[in-house]
Amino acid sequence: WRHLLMFLGGQGIVVMALSFLVRSGAGGFKLYAGEARDERIVPNVISTARLILQISLCFLAVGTLALTLLLRLDGLSWPQSFWHGLWLFMSGYSTGGLTPQTQSILYYHSWRLELALLVISILGILNFRLHYAFYTGDRRELRRNIETVVLFWSVLLTLSLVLAGLLAFSVYPNLLTGLRKGIFLLISGHSTAGFMTIYAAQFFREWPQISLLALMTAMTIGGSACSTAGGIKVLRIGILFKALGQEIKRLLLPQIAVVAERYHHVRDYFLDDKMVRGVAMVTLLYLAVFFFGTLVAVCYGYPFMPALFESVSAATNTGLSCGIIRPGLPTGLKLVYLAEIWGGRLEFTAVLGLLAYGWACLKGK
Repeated sequence: WRHLLMFLGGQGIVVMALSFLVRSGAGGFKLYAGEARDERIVPNVISTARLILQISLCFLAVGTLALTLLLRLDGLSWPQSFWHGLWLFMSGYSTGGLTPQTQSILYYHSWRLELALLVISILGILNFRLHYAFYTGDRRELRRNIETVVLFWSVLLTLSLVLAGLLAFSVYPNLLTGLRKGIFLLISGHSTAGFMTIYAAQFFREWPQISLLALMTAMTIGGSACSTAGGIKVLRIGILFKALGQEIKRLLLPQIAVVAERYHHVRDYFLDDKMVRGVAMVTLLYLAVFFFGTLVAVCYGYPFMPALFESVSAATNTGLSCGIIRPGLPTGLKLVYLAEIWGGRLEFTAVLGLLAYGWACLKGK
């Protein structure tokens, strides 16, 4: 049931309702945009919602079959292979990270399964519009889209730092094990899936600081807009870098020069101050929440770096843990992490809107 909730939540309950219940497109866009899916893949909102559902169900069928066969090869019985395959696909594609076993993916000790889950997590990290571009053979969109460009470079840079730290400090006995652990956990963190192939305490017992900081950076960036992933989102990171480039050009060019910066995301957009302010506000909200959660954990007596790691993981809905979240966690810290998880899933702006509405109602009385 928890895996089904993740899968349905990843596609958006409103998308499910639009697919099955709503017959007319009138008013549908407000519901659709309310799920943070304001990009139409096809012109009609209802058709877009149904297409998202069809893509997801197609991946569900193929992914479950593939995972079932892999788990059977690893020695599980057919019933176990099917159910574990179904649950793991739902968890990976929706970037939820829950697994049937408390040891997460470490329980299976299967490089084949880890490779398959990497692919599934990457599918979950991508914008549904990019899924459609791949389906229709629009490779140009895949190359030009700001999200795929930023995602490629962020994965490359953070993965390089993770592996550099692991290999430089000889964390694992051989190169292959270091690559296997580093690549899987980095993609798991960047996609906010939260699958683990090491014990929680090993992060701070064995991993060097540079690898942990790179992993936290990947969790902070997260996935694409209009995807199942959490985090600040690569689209916002791309816009911030474009805005930075625009400001540098303004400093270097004559004062009378007109500097216009644009980016491609399904279609071409020009940066404007309102857009940049909105992106900066969401980014600052995330950073403020990270440090608030860290401060609370430090006040409870936890070290700074593990506290920061758990706070970033909670607010980005990643689920990776260094061992702070366990039975016996102080109630106050539980409530803080729950608030981070809830606010991070709604990207904080919806929460602020709700609070502002409540305050306005109180003032009205």
